[in-house]
Amino acid sequence: QASHDELVPAEPEPARFDRGRDRITLDDLENPPEPRTFIVDGRLPQDAGTLTGPGGGQKTTLSLWESVHITLGRPLYGQEILKPGATLILSGEDERRKLMWRLSKIVEAMDLTRGEMERVAERIYIPDLSDMRLRLVEADARGNLSFTTVIDEIIAEYHDAGISLVVFDP
Repeated sequence: QASHDELVPAEPEPARFDRGRDRITLDDLENPPEPRTFIVDGRLPQDAGTLTGPGGGQKTTLSLWESVHITLGRPLYGQEILKPGATLILSGEDERRKLMWRLSKIVEAMDLTRGEMERVAERIYIPDLSDMRLRLVEADARGNLSFTTVIDEIIAEYHDAGISLVVFDP
């Protein structure tokens, strides 16, 4: 004779996708969950963010300006810097010397003290990647993606540098 467990059908697996369950609600938009940690109070979450726009839109210059504020712990967009620290700017688009020129003009316009300039110099990292072909992932012949060693190399080099913000500027 069959046991009770054998007679009761197993619960079906829940559907992976369900439009009713997956639909965003007005309540989701009006009461979003807070990200775990912010670098800039209410503006820049620590775990992910993006800045998009057309080429020549000054996104890189804006990232440099934000980096100075985060490095110095100065309010940014009227908001407190909750996690001041160093910034790593990884740009495959612009040469380091071009970024350094922009950064020097930002520092000049902000009228920083000598001590603040020293902190910026010590805590903003800009490797010259303009002539390197770096990929975070690679596709094999079948289109399967796998991580390269680039992220491991970045972590190995900068893990103890007090980095608060990493900017990937293609």
